[in-house]
Amino acid sequence: MIRDPSTPTTLYYVDSSKKIYRNTALDINLWKPVTDTTFMKKECAHINKTDGYFADTISNSKLTIYTNGSKNILYVGYYGISTKSETTKTTCYAFYFSTDRGATWTTMLAPNGDKLYEKNGAGTKQGPGYANLGTQGERNFAILADPTDPRFLYVGGTQAEIFRGDRTFTGNKTNENEGFLWSFLRDMETEGAIIPMFTVTGTSPHADIRYFDWDHSTNQLICTNDGGVWIHTKPHGKGDWFHKNGDLSITEFVMVAYDSATDTIAGAAQDNCIWVSRSSAAEVAAGKSVPGMFYTYNTGDGVNVAFDSNQSPPVLYATDQEFANFIKVPWIKSGKPPSTLFGNIPPKNAYSFSSTFALNAVNPRYLLVCTNQLRTNYCKRYDMTTGSKNEFPSEKRVRDNITLNYYKYGGYHNGVPEENMLFGINVEQKHIIADDKAGFKFHKSPTFVQGKTDIAVAMNPRNYYQSYIVDAESNVWQTLDFGATWTNVKGSLYSDIGCREMPYAWGSIVIPLAKNNAFVVGTAYGIYVAFDDKMGPHTRWHKLGLSMPNVLVSSFAYDPKRDLLVTSTMGRGWWQLPKVKPQLTYLHGGM
Repeated sequence: MIRDPSTPTTLYYVDSSKKIYRNTALDINLWKPVTDTTFMKKECAHINKTDGYFADTISNSKLTIYTNGSKNILYVGYYGISTKSETTKTTCYAFYFSTDRGATWTTMLAPNGDKLYEKNGAGTKQGPGYANLGTQGERNFAILADPTDPRFLYVGGTQAEIFRGDRTFTGNKTNENEGFLWSFLRDMETEGAIIPMFTVTGTSPHADIRYFDWDHSTNQLICTNDGGVWIHTKPHGKGDWFHKNGDLSITEFVMVAYDSATDTIAGAAQDNCIWVSRSSAAEVAAGKSVPGMFYTYNTGDGVNVAFDSNQSPPVLYATDQEFANFIKVPWIKSGKPPSTLFGNIPPKNAYSFSSTFALNAVNPRYLLVCTNQLRTNYCKRYDMTTGSKNEFPSEKRVRDNITLNYYKYGGYHNGVPEENMLFGINVEQKHIIADDKAGFKFHKSPTFVQGKTDIAVAMNPRNYYQSYIVDAESNVWQTLDFGATWTNVKGSLYSDIGCREMPYAWGSIVIPLAKNNAFVVGTAYGIYVAFDDKMGPHTRWHKLGLSMPNVLVSSFAYDPKRDLLVTSTMGRGWWQLPKVKPQLTYLHGGM
C-alpha cells in the first residue's frame, strides 16, 4: 500500500488477485478497484503451464508512485510463479504504469529472459536469460519510481539484478546498457573477471534486493539488500555502487562456534559466507580488535560452522546452504589458514536450505549428516581425519529409513560416554528418534510449531536424557527421558520478558552447574534463563546480562574452560558474555 504525496488522503493497495484499489477518503470501507485481473496474461503466456500452475499466480506485488504537482504516474510490479515446486518453478515478472490515477494502464515488458547484450570476451553477443530477476521474488523484489524524472522506474530482484526502466522508450530492443527500455545498473563477473560495462569501475551491490529509496540531497539511488545499505552514485547514467554500512553491525549470523584453545569466534552468516574473527574474544572484549577484523571463507549462504577443539591445531568445519561447499580449516593463529574444500555433500536435493550437521560430542572426529527431504532417508557419519581437496572423508551409514530436521550425535549419561547416541526430530512428521546402547526408539512428538526459523534441540552435555525445544509459539518443551515424554515449561516467559508472542524458534543452550542446570534462551528482548530444579507450570525467567540489543538470537556456544557464552544474532552480529556461572548462581539463589 502506498500514499499519493500530491493528495495525502489518497491511498493505493494491490492484492494477490492482481487488483489495484484506490481509497480517496482514508476510510476502510471506501476502497474501489481501478484494475481488473487480466494483468500478466500476455507477458507470462510463454511460461510452461503443464503442471497446472500458472505464472500469473501472484506471489508478490509492489506499488510505487511519481508525483510533481498535479502530475502523477503510478507503477505496479508483479512477481508470479508457475509451480509450487521450489526446484522446478518458473517465474514471470510484469510491470505497468498509469498516468491517470489508475484509469488506464500501459505495460512495460519485464527484464526477464528477453534478448539483451552480454559480455563475450572482447565483444558482446545477444542471449536470453542473463537479465533474470530471479526466483526469490517472494522476498527479493523491489521497485521505485524515480522522484526526479517521470520516465524512470527502478526494479531489483535476487542476484543483484537492478535495472532502470524507461517507460517512454519506443524502439524494438528491450535490453541494452544505456538508453533502451531496460538498462543495467550493475556489473557482474564474466569469464572469471568483472569488466566494467554498466558501471564506471565494475561494481555491484550485494545480492537479494529488499528495498529502494532515494537520497534527495545527492540524487543517488539507495538500495537495501542482504548485504546492508548501498548507494548508486549516478542512477540516470553510468555510476558506481558503494556500501554505506559503516559501523551498523548488522550481520545476520545463523550459527556461532567458539574455540577455547585459540580464543576464536566463528560464524555462519546469512548470504555472507563464513566469518572468523582475527582478534581473540578477549581482545574484542577489551576493545583491542586488530584492523581488518575478520577472515572470510566464501561459501555462499553460511549455514553450518563448528570447531573441533580436541585436535591440535583445532579444526573449523563449515558449509553453506543445502550442505554445499563443505570445508575444513586447521585453525592456526598466524594469518588466514588455507581451507580444504571437499565439495557439496551428496546426494543432490536431499537436504533443505538450512540443513545442519552435528559433531560427535564424545569423539568429534566424526561429523554426522542426515537427509531431510526426497526419498533418501538415512544418516551417515564422516571421519574428519580423512579426506583431501575434492575427495570426501570416508563415510559410514549409521541409520537408515529416518529423515531428521535437527539432531544431536554422541553424548554422556550419568557420566558414561555414549559415542553412538543419536537424538533427532522431524517436525513435519511429528516424531522423535532416540538411539543409544539401550536400543532404537521411535516416539510421537508434541506439536512443535515451526515458524520462520528452524527448530533446534538444546541438550544437556552431561545428560542426554535431558533436552529442550523452543518452538515458534514460544512454547518451551522439556524431556527428561530421552524424548519419550515432553512437558511444556514455558511458565511466565511472556510476562517475564514483556511480550505477547514471537513467531520464531529461538536459539537456546543448556549450561550445567554444580547442583542443577541452567536453560538459556535468546529472545527478541534479551537473553533469559530458567533453572531445571525450578521448572514447571510456573517457571520463572531471569534476564542474563543487560547489554544485548533487541534482536533475534539464533544460536549459542558455551565454553566451560573460559566460562564464556557466545551468541549469534540475526542482524546485530555476535555477542559474548564472560564469567557466566557467577551470574547464573546469583540469579538462581538471589532472585
